[in-house]
Amino acid sequence: MQTRDAITQAWCDGQSMRTYRHTPNTMSRKSWAAGDACQTAVNLVLKVMKGEGGMPTVLSAPTWGFYDVNFGGKPFKFQRPYGSYVMENVLFKVSYPAEFHSQTAVEAAERLNKKLAAMGKSAADIEKVVNRTHEACIRIIDKQFKPMDNFADRDHCVQVSYASIAVMRSDRRSTWLLACSSQPPHGRRLPRWQRGGDIDAA
Repeated sequence: MQTRDAITQAWCDGQSMRTYRHTPNTMSRKSWAAGDACQTAVNLVLKVMKGEGGMPTVLSAPTWGFYDVNFGGKPFKFQRPYGSYVMENVLFKVSYPAEFHSQTAVEAAERLNKKLAAMGKSAADIEKVVNRTHEACIRIIDKQFKPMDNFADRDHCVQVSYASIAVMRSDRRSTWLLACSSQPPHGRRLPRWQRGGDIDAA
């Protein structure tokens, strides 16, 4: 009963917008947003444990229920029945301090870096970088033609993620902090990512 009551309280709270995760409003809030959500959840649970009730029709109540307020009066529709799909399809984030959609690019940069080192070369010997990626990466963290105003903005940039490994030869946190601490040198163009096509970058 208390579990159900706590869940209805969470539905009533809704969710924050993702504005702070995307240009031109990217900011450090994205670093504490998850902790803030957990804090809210714990607070609601403690209140229910002390006797706060739940809301039986928090989803379906006319006018003020979740469906009417957030879904245009339509109930949820799911791609599949309830089950264990999420637990069986967890995507584990590898050991890079990078936004999830740049993981493959960072892995590729690390492999390339090792190959260059074995040849006695470095990123300075690269004439161009050609990359292909998926729509989500382009929509969320491709910032080829967007100004990056702060650390949080650069932290969510696939070009910075790639370059920090390819150029600095390290995936350590200190290297990542250095890569995100300032804008790329004026006049230098970072690699551009595009879905379904090859893009050259000087």
